Amino acid sequence: MSALAVFGIKSPSLLSFDTNKKDERVIHNLKTLYNIKDVPSDTYMREVLDEVDPKELRKAFLSIFQILQREKVLENYQFLKSYLIPLDGSEVFNSEKVFCKNCCKKEHKDGRTTYHHQILTGVICNP
Repeated sequence: MSALAVFGIKSPSLLSFDTNKKDERVIHNLKTLYNIKDVPSDTYMREVLDEVDPKELRKAFLSIFQILQREKVLENYQFLKSYLIPLDGSEVFNSEKVFCKNCCKKEHKDGRTTYHHQILTGVICNP
């Protein structure tokens, strides 16, 4: 629930979420909206979330998608008998010192090495 709250509260990073968890409004929202009493540290959340295989989310995604299709919710989003799904790639983490086995690695011309994570997001949109 804490990982979901990061997105719901619109924190730009796990570190800022960790810093802001002391704010009274954030504390109130965490308790009332997410039923969170103790928020784990950003380091702990990274350790847990880095190990989640995205394939594990596929079944839940397909289940929701099938319900939307069955209820004809997606019909308004069809364009030329297909769905429009714009994609956006973004770098969500970058460091010269902190990295994990799942990080992408970039070697710069000046000799520096940086590590980063990337995310690809897509949404179904109405033409």
